[in-house]
Amino acid sequence: MEAVGMVELSKIYKGYDVCDKMMKAADVTLLRSMSICPGKHIIIYSGDTGAVETSLKTGMEVGGEDVVNTFFLPNIHPSVVEILKRKDAPHKDNALGILEFRTVAAAIEGADAAVKAADVHLIQIRIGQGIGGKGVFIIEGEVSAVQSAAKAADIKVKGLLGITVIPNPDIQMWSTV
Repeated sequence: MEAVGMVELSKIYKGYDVCDKMMKAADVTLLRSMSICPGKHIIIYSGDTGAVETSLKTGMEVGGEDVVNTFFLPNIHPSVVEILKRKDAPHKDNALGILEFRTVAAAIEGADAAVKAADVHLIQIRIGQGIGGKGVFIIEGEVSAVQSAAKAADIKVKGLLGITVIPNPDIQMWSTV
């Protein structure tokens, strides 16, 4: 079973050292290692459950007091991993759901809960950079499915800032997601 883990650090320079040690600690795939606002660094990676757990433990040990947030998601929905691996996603002509969270971790956990709860497609996960360290994910599907998925994310994860569901988005909206 594939899992995803994340370590968020309060210092950018420390993020690079922690990332290197985490990647060497276990057979995991680095999905993102990047600086985010305000002056933090996140490391998101995937692999089998045991490897992700080992890497997380290493990241927490090496990061020490500079670790500000972590998560470990075993049995993550495959579409969440696929979106984290790529920057662009296909666009469809259904309803759009946009959910914004206080943290990157909450957005990824919320996206996982949403796609597991309803027949929706994950279009994008925006994490941290240029958005004040927050996280946003965008889903598409039938209006009722998008609403159900959004509700599931809201129940599962703390830190939701807001949700919008756009039932019939203008064709030009698809170029913005």
